[in-house]
Amino acid sequence: MKQTTFISFVLFTLLCSSAAIAQEIQVPFDSAGTMMSIDKGLEHSLQLFPGMEYFEEGRLFRKTDSTYSVEITQDSAHVITRSHISWSAQDRDTAELHITNYITREHPEFYLDQRGRANLMLGVTLLSIFAWGPSLPVMLGMTDPSQSVGAYLLFGAGASINLLGLTVSAATGYEDYSSIRYSDAAADLGDLNTAAQQNLRGVLNWNVGGEFIIKPVGLILRAGYAMDPSPYKGDPSSFNTQMITGGLGILLGPAAIMEFTYRRVSYRTDHLVYGGQNLAGADVTTIVNADDIVQNQALLSFSFRW
Repeated sequence: MKQTTFISFVLFTLLCSSAAIAQEIQVPFDSAGTMMSIDKGLEHSLQLFPGMEYFEEGRLFRKTDSTYSVEITQDSAHVITRSHISWSAQDRDTAELHITNYITREHPEFYLDQRGRANLMLGVTLLSIFAWGPSLPVMLGMTDPSQSVGAYLLFGAGASINLLGLTVSAATGYEDYSSIRYSDAAADLGDLNTAAQQNLRGVLNWNVGGEFIIKPVGLILRAGYAMDPSPYKGDPSSFNTQMITGGLGILLGPAAIMEFTYRRVSYRTDHLVYGGQNLAGADVTTIVNADDIVQNQALLSFSFRW
């Protein structure tokens, strides 16, 4: 009988504890609804829990009576402990305003909407498959580009690091243009494939870039450099394509940004102005050798999220 009573008491205690936990719902700390926890680095700046030693993390929960509970995780010599602090609705509103103002002032990039990045990458991939790839035969002057296919070997890798508001990234890619293979259901393109093997080569392109956010004034500074070597065998380094970019972003508000971008592209190339036969039937070719091309581009854009 005593054993049955003890088991019933344990089950009742567990059920009550589960019901109490289920009544608490985790809610964000900020008004934007994105900050679900406060780490020790952010707490050092916010000072929401002064005097709380060994602070590791804080999470906010709403109770059924419209009050709040903050779960505090502490790490002292690898001993993890958790405690709870009760907040009123006014305490929560005060903390929310303090956090939102701090993040908007010191870390405005936190509220930049990055949800479109996946769609951008998907769009670029689809364009490369259905637009840029099929356009190659057109640029090469093929008679029936709708039935032509071109492919070549491509590898790429990249990395980035963020430290104290500075983000530095780098990427590289290897493109083997000599592996280009063209096929056409109605024509023999073996000459083009042979020409690619004889005249083209594999190249290693690379780029580096940096972004720095000046938090007090809401400015974003960007700069970058890219190098695309010429795919033609025997071309000197002066025929490589170089790109220098710079940008300035101004945060107009939590949801709006104005950006100015500048890009300078430079490379050297040979232009075939005319190729054919003269009136006497002799082959004639006119070429502009080592023509230096420089392009300067500027773009002003506005972005707004809702």
